[in-house]
Amino acid sequence: MSEETVDLTLQRLIRMEKRLDANDGTLTEIKHRLADLEAGQAGIKTDIGHTLSILSRMQVTLDRIDTRLDRIERRLELNETH
Repeated sequence: MSEETVDLTLQRLIRMEKRLDANDGTLTEIKHRLADLEAGQAGIKTDIGHTLSILSRMQVTLDRIDTRLDRIERRLELNETH
């Protein structure tokens, strides 16, 4: 190989190395952002679980109130008969 060909090859390899380094930095940033998104998603799932638990307890409470109200209406003979 001539000296000029070696220099061109070396320059090309240096440029390729710089591009690979830049890509590595970008890939690392993407990995961090993905980890943040996964953590956020896990938090949302936890929040949804808590919300469903609260809604379930509220439904139980409403069912009890409805049962008590029916009993009170029957005792006071307030039932509407159609």
